[in-house]
Amino acid sequence: MDVSTISMPLSAEPAGAPRARGDHPSQKAASQPSSSAQTSSPVSKQALDEALAALAVHYDLKFEVSRDERTGSEVVRIYSSDGKQLLRQTPPEAVLKIAENLAQGGRGGLLGSLV
Repeated sequence: MDVSTISMPLSAEPAGAPRARGDHPSQKAASQPSSSAQTSSPVSKQALDEALAALAVHYDLKFEVSRDERTGSEVVRIYSSDGKQLLRQTPPEAVLKIAENLAQGGRGGLLGSLV
């Protein structure tokens, strides 16, 4: 399995390591011109499945990628290793509900979709 095309930002520093002022990665990126423009390219289903399988083994979790029928949005769900407990979903259900409500003409407005 080739995971060389998967790009995940990793920090070599411990989470609590002190940094010098202006030494934050986002500040460096903003202050330095990019040598190559980053563009997102579509990922094949096979590459995605392989990457999720590698993550599942490494983190002992289960991943599910599906399409929400109401909005057509891609949804990623992360489950506990036994698959019984949903740990995280992106986008969250509330965001999907808002998108569905807005697609139907926004009856009730933004607040109406949250209630």
